[in-house]
Amino acid sequence: MPAGLTFTINATHFAGWTTTTNFQAQDNSLLQADVNKLLYGMYQASVVPRTAANGTINVGGTNAAPSGVFQAAAACPVDAATPGKEVQHELLNDGCGVGFNVWATVTVTA
Repeated sequence: MPAGLTFTINATHFAGWTTTTNFQAQDNSLLQADVNKLLYGMYQASVVPRTAANGTINVGGTNAAPSGVFQAAAACPVDAATPGKEVQHELLNDGCGVGFNVWATVTVTA
């Protein structure tokens, strides 16, 4: 995504993505709540499941860090209220056992 691009983040917008392998949204100055929504949207897209495995998600750069602690989700299933770092962990590990193709890299830096 080009820096400075204005877009509305709604997690359900990502649910129809079935073949995404490389998602880049760094340097958009997103707020923490937006980064959380974006990660949850990518989680919804993964649950479809995506047809390709080992993809990359990068929402770093000037974006805020997601909320919470990088750890397995405290409650399953993951939902919109799950802290962003727990969603990030689930995208990499599928600790809730949903059965989707996990991502190889989910980079979130602030």
